[in-house]
Amino acid sequence: MGIPHKFAALCVLVAFFASVTSCKKLEIASIRPEKGRDGAVVRILTSTGYLSKSVVRDFTWETGISVEKHEFSTTEEMVAQLRAYPHRYDLVAVEASSVSRLAKQKLLRRLDLQKLPAIDELMPEVLQNLSEEVSSYSIPYHWGTTIVAYRSDKIASPEKSFEMLFEPQMKGKVLLLDNPFECLGVIHRMSGKSINAYSEEDIDLASDRLNELVEKCELRFASQDIVKKSLLEGEYWAGLCYSGECVRMAERDSRISYFLPKEGAGMWLDVFAMSRDAENVDEVYSFLSYLMRPACIAKSSEELKYPNPYPASWDNVDAAMLDKELLWPGEEELKHYELFGPRPAQQFSQISRRFSEVTRGRLLRVSQAQKFSIRTRQENGNPTSQSEQ
Repeated sequence: MGIPHKFAALCVLVAFFASVTSCKKLEIASIRPEKGRDGAVVRILTSTGYLSKSVVRDFTWETGISVEKHEFSTTEEMVAQLRAYPHRYDLVAVEASSVSRLAKQKLLRRLDLQKLPAIDELMPEVLQNLSEEVSSYSIPYHWGTTIVAYRSDKIASPEKSFEMLFEPQMKGKVLLLDNPFECLGVIHRMSGKSINAYSEEDIDLASDRLNELVEKCELRFASQDIVKKSLLEGEYWAGLCYSGECVRMAERDSRISYFLPKEGAGMWLDVFAMSRDAENVDEVYSFLSYLMRPACIAKSSEELKYPNPYPASWDNVDAAMLDKELLWPGEEELKHYELFGPRPAQQFSQISRRFSEVTRGRLLRVSQAQKFSIRTRQENGNPTSQSEQ
């Protein structure tokens, strides 16, 4: 499928970008910064592995600005850190629907778009449809989808449906994401409803059904990193997974496959925003300007396996990635996805309470000691096993 076709397809998508939300998980960690020449630094909060290593390396080499990366396990933990230590961080990668909430809590600083001329390279439909808060406080980064990953050596020719996750032979072998919006979205899609069905009745019905399936199928919940690790190790056979992670797993292990469920799936958008008390403002603009160069954001897309909304970059993206329909959906494929809307403020406590009831005693976690051990070996240049990566 050629780039013009992709452009037409994305025009269908971005008309709704103002309400997109990401449910991407974040993991607590601080990573040794790339060393700059002049002592300048930009401190970035982002999800685990969500910065292109080559882009960061080349940025530091060209500008002399170090990149200090901090990673969190959940959005709520990230928000808590911004509240408690707003001066510790300069830039944060966050789901688009959280920007309004963070801005109203006075945790973000407005961007000076005149210092980011490359913003004009965004698809016009994106600029025209972003909400005032999103367009004033952030710039789009990457977007993706949530689909099903599975081990082909354990599951032969599975039905491409969410129902596959709940079949008798899958009992005790499935991981769902530790995120209420993703999980309730699955139940809604299986029931023929919108993933953004957030009435009190919809929430209760979906939560009850999810709890029934959890008990019947011995389901467990985990962060994206643990889902990835467990599938690669073969301890679990299938799970919900972000599209880019599915592709990266499949590239490392041919036994990992993935599919778009026939019921459809959710889409999300991530953005970069500046912390209210950012101490390295000039460095923030330097980093964002560098990242938004067509060749750089294209390199980020290729490395992270997530699309970007900067058309000028698409000629620089490997054609093989553009042709992966589950990575870079065409116009026809987009009909099977639905964008996550803003998280409902009025029902947020109900959703959190019901999901906590469902997941209690069913969460898989990685200890801080394990995280530190793995990351230390990676930073020291020692190889880690496939199951640890």
